[in-house]
Amino acid sequence: TVRQCLEQIRHLQTMLFERIGKLDSGSDTLTNLLNRRFLPTVLRREIELSASNATDFAVLLIDLDHFKAINDHYGHETGDRALQQVANTLTHNTRGSDYLFRYGGEEFVVVLVGVDAIQASVIAETIRRIIAATPLQLGNDTTISLTASIGVAQWGRQDNDAVSLLRRADQAMYTAKQAGRNRVHLA
Repeated sequence: TVRQCLEQIRHLQTMLFERIGKLDSGSDTLTNLLNRRFLPTVLRREIELSASNATDFAVLLIDLDHFKAINDHYGHETGDRALQQVANTLTHNTRGSDYLFRYGGEEFVVVLVGVDAIQASVIAETIRRIIAATPLQLGNDTTISLTASIGVAQWGRQDNDAVSLLRRADQAMYTAKQAGRNRVHLA
């Protein structure tokens, strides 16, 4: 009957809107990148693909240098704009097959699909250079220089799981910071 069909349509429509809401909650509202909640799923998938197809992939862990100073000196709204600018840089300088995440605070993760360590390092260096070459424009003819420290880790035999891969990328990022910031370090 028509009434039953209408009820079924309403039910399907409700399910659709609930599903859209769940998908929307998977992106960071400030940067429109994926949030870290989906990172384990993506990494698990890439690990499985790597094992079955012998494909390479790598992770970049990106941390904005001196971000706290930007927030403290210029305010959180300016800090938010800096994060949005970096997210935009990542979006425009990675491939559609790569995964971009806001990891938390001023940290980002990029999962580079189908690359080896050298290719990942070249991509990371390109991203680092673009971030450093693109100051954040403030409304009063003031600019803020942005730089990033980037750790690169390729999935390999030394990794037991996604956690160990991220740990290596994190250690590489901290090595880049300790070496003077605004640089890329390969794990």
